[in-house]
Amino acid sequence: LVRSIARPFVLRRLKSKVLKQLPPVIENREVLDLSPKQRRSYTSALDAFTSRMDDRQMLALITRLRGICDYDPETKESSKALRIVEILSDIHSAGDKALIFSHLTEPLHLMRGLLRRRFGDASLRMLLGEQSTDTRQSSVSDFKNLDKVRFLLASSRVGGEGLTLTEANHVIFFNEWWNPSSNDQARDRVVRVGQKKGVLVYTFVCRHTIEESLLSILRHKRTTFDDVVNSLAERSSADDSNVASIRAELRQSLLQHSQ
Repeated sequence: LVRSIARPFVLRRLKSKVLKQLPPVIENREVLDLSPKQRRSYTSALDAFTSRMDDRQMLALITRLRGICDYDPETKESSKALRIVEILSDIHSAGDKALIFSHLTEPLHLMRGLLRRRFGDASLRMLLGEQSTDTRQSSVSDFKNLDKVRFLLASSRVGGEGLTLTEANHVIFFNEWWNPSSNDQARDRVVRVGQKKGVLVYTFVCRHTIEESLLSILRHKRTTFDDVVNSLAERSSADDSNVASIRAELRQSLLQHSQ
């Protein structure tokens, strides 16, 4: 029903159809186990659950559980961080560049410490909302123009819009946001005109945790979006040269809904 109502109003083209010269994007999703201390913290937090929790308490618990999936709050142990360092080591050796996104800033600070010890402070820059505009612009400029700067650690909200960062061909999500379109916008800082290499995207889900439920939600939302919105692209492309038929369909739709 939504699709039939929206169709007369939408002319939609998919980037994959219009910009066919873009290199391929390869998605890599890895399932990780929590470290022993992360698992103990996770189990302890989960023990707080009761069926009598109100919505606010439930949201706070979910946020806490997701945070533990990123790292243990006491020891800072993180199976994700260790795996990401391994991936970045290969990227560094290959002479490539990478974006590391997180919707929370704490994991980015954790990664900064690990990467500093492994590759040196000169190898990375940060892009956070708490920074001044000049600092953010300087970080982006250094990443784009300095060969020694291989990694940009970015908040998904700040780094997910309005930037072209085709110098990188690797995108790593420390965690993902509830909205798959927001995740795609962050990824597309790299998948843009000017990208010469194939792009590798890395995402993670911790086994037997709330992240498995998040993955299910993301898949459902993406399917719904494809069914309602992206499916209009095929029709829009076919009708693009026939404005008269679009107008006729619009008139018919308005007539039907006015009766």
